[in-house]
Amino acid sequence: MEINSLSKAFFSGLTADSGPGFLQKTLFGRHANVPLDAGDGFSYNQPWQIISATGRPLSDDAVLRLSAAMACVRLLSQVIATLPLGVFERLGDGARQEARGHWAYELLHNEPNAYMTAADFWQVMVAWMMLRGNGYAEKLRIGGRIVALNPLPASMVSCRKLPNGEPEYTYTENGKRRVISRADMWHIPAFTLDGIFGLSPIRYGSGVFSGAMAADDASRSIFESGMSAAGVITMPPDMWLDEGERKKLVDSMNDFRAGGARRNQAFVLEGGMQYAQLSINPEDAQMLESRMFNIEEICRWFGIDPSLIGHGQKVSNYGTGLEEKNLGFLAYCLTPWLRKIEQSIRKNLFTPAEKLKNFAEFNVAGLLRGNALARAEYYARMVNNGLMTSDEVRRAENLPPMGGNAEALRVQSAMVPLNMIGSVASGSVQPESSGVSQDVLRNIIRQVAPDLGDSEVEQVLSRVVQPSSQ
Repeated sequence: MEINSLSKAFFSGLTADSGPGFLQKTLFGRHANVPLDAGDGFSYNQPWQIISATGRPLSDDAVLRLSAAMACVRLLSQVIATLPLGVFERLGDGARQEARGHWAYELLHNEPNAYMTAADFWQVMVAWMMLRGNGYAEKLRIGGRIVALNPLPASMVSCRKLPNGEPEYTYTENGKRRVISRADMWHIPAFTLDGIFGLSPIRYGSGVFSGAMAADDASRSIFESGMSAAGVITMPPDMWLDEGERKKLVDSMNDFRAGGARRNQAFVLEGGMQYAQLSINPEDAQMLESRMFNIEEICRWFGIDPSLIGHGQKVSNYGTGLEEKNLGFLAYCLTPWLRKIEQSIRKNLFTPAEKLKNFAEFNVAGLLRGNALARAEYYARMVNNGLMTSDEVRRAENLPPMGGNAEALRVQSAMVPLNMIGSVASGSVQPESSGVSQDVLRNIIRQVAPDLGDSEVEQVLSRVVQPSSQ
């Protein structure tokens, strides 16, 4: 009867104004005036929360209080934000040149709006994509031309599919709703299962994040109590305490645990009393191991190598091992994000005519600079064996082509175009001297690795060039 009465009382409060989804929002502790979402279920107005299986409320602010989560989000968002993003134009000969005069270059490379730099803009967008699963930016136009990109907090944007299949976005701020069409919204989903809505790691990994918070709370409470565990005091069989003496002893012991233990003070037990510890210490409870495992779990959710955020042994974070980790970070973590953003720029910002000749691309050469010696040697060998031209190397390094002989394939023996090898063999054409050959390779090495000194350039050259057999 009590349950039926409670149900009647609850449902009697529902009115037509409650709208669909009112029950779901009420049960999950969310405000009833927030818009419905059509994505992962958690794109609500601030403050929005996710109730984990442990009953702990989660939000982006709560998750970022975990040092591992903050480090992962900060690392990926800042690295992407500081990579140069350029707009290029394809030329008829297959080459490309930087289109600095293109309208999108200024927005994507320098200043997307009046109050943000490009680095701030991309840091915000990537952080939202990592936490909420979606990044939103509104396109502001003048005369049909995009003049600004304003990022919108993912918590204030909801999306639904119209009957024609087109997505429609609703932006809510201070209780006011504004509908934004697909043409005026730039939406970049992170990891997605349908190609439209990104999945929120906070929602799907709520058990991991809430468990890490619980472990932090438990560890904090242990250290706040001076790492002194609870226990019992035993007395000789012939010694009994009355209620007042027992209470006084317990209060004295609690006061000691609260402050005296942290000040390294002694606690005196009289009359043959003995203290026996009940709770196990933090190491026996594997508290530290549990917290370390939580760091690894959080890194898995964000796809970050734990050693890149300072977790692990020092041997894995320095020297050549770190260089290899940087290459792995670029290949397995950064590249999927960069390609997603680059293709989203082409799809959502360029006109059909611009898509035929223009494209946006991040320059990751700075991340590979630590491995410039290997790249220089690789390119020199490719040119020396007639597999690449000097201009192909320059294009791979985002340098303009030189034209002329730089477009010709050469072989190591005499460094002549392949179509002239027969003429050289018959003596009708004199081959270039070995000095010219080495000069060409030196120039390639210096272009690829400008930071190398003369001795290092000669070292690479000596490994690439073999004595010619005349």
